[in-house]
Amino acid sequence: MSKLPSDTLVISAIDVNSYNYGLHRILTSYIKTKTYIDFFGVGDMQGSNINSKFSITKKLKSILYRSENIRQFIKWYKHHKEESWGDLQSVEQIIKMYDYTFTIGVTPRFEYRINHPDYEKYVSAKDIMGGKEYVVFLDQYFPLHPEWQYRFPELRSKQIQKDYYDSLNTFFSKVEEYYHCKVVIAAHPYADYEENNPFNGREVFVYKTPELVKYAKAVCMHDSCAISYIMLADKPVCVMNNKSFGRVESIYAGLQTQQNLIKIPITDIEQCDNIEGVFLHINQDIREKYIQRFLHDKNNQQSNAELLKSYLMDIYNRIQNKDYNR
Repeated sequence: MSKLPSDTLVISAIDVNSYNYGLHRILTSYIKTKTYIDFFGVGDMQGSNINSKFSITKKLKSILYRSENIRQFIKWYKHHKEESWGDLQSVEQIIKMYDYTFTIGVTPRFEYRINHPDYEKYVSAKDIMGGKEYVVFLDQYFPLHPEWQYRFPELRSKQIQKDYYDSLNTFFSKVEEYYHCKVVIAAHPYADYEENNPFNGREVFVYKTPELVKYAKAVCMHDSCAISYIMLADKPVCVMNNKSFGRVESIYAGLQTQQNLIKIPITDIEQCDNIEGVFLHINQDIREKYIQRFLHDKNNQQSNAELLKSYLMDIYNRIQNKDYNR
């Protein structure tokens, strides 16, 4: 670090908090100008309420309701407390915060607005189905995901796994009859369905979620990190639950959190005999607020490559003017 010229412009995606305090103190010692690229600056957008405010009481209630272990809350509180001091004036006197910030959303540290990576992926997504109509299921690799099986040993049960996929396939058959097209699977990145396809032979695609959502007739999902693609595509969506998925409180709580965000009722697919009315569009006001806050500024149609080029030139000129006026 000491070999870098002091006028080097450092661009980083590392936030300022207690975990990387030492790194930022070193940067402060050697570098004049630091720029932060904050692709996820507005936090956990998939689980966020658009108008929500931070509440430690709500977080405590949520953890106590969902977790078997109070240490989870203690760990979260400690981390939040340590992160919060990064904005205190006393710390700013010791280490230099970022001079400029590129952020995906409108936040207190907003300066240069960029697009969320999900938006960029969605815009560039092409039709991979050759114009065929289909409904897509956003897979979570439930109940086979290794992390879930570690945290919730009951999910290792072969009977639970059978019941879950039998329930899904029965529902998918009803969806196919209603929409007159096939259901295809947007597999979870960790999923391994090559040797054993539990979806009765339905087509499974990996790493093709934005493409599949963008051109689908409708979307089936539990809760999903791919909610941004649904918002952008404005597709009718069914928020699904069944006995197997809902048996773990903390997993079901995640489903409720997303349902509260998009305001689409949760459908118990094992009690659903009529598909009509199950797939609904997300309210346009909710969509527009979500996209504007989390994904993309509708007043700017440039790509991140174009934006970053423009912003870096602006920063260069600002630095030059600052040095000239000294």
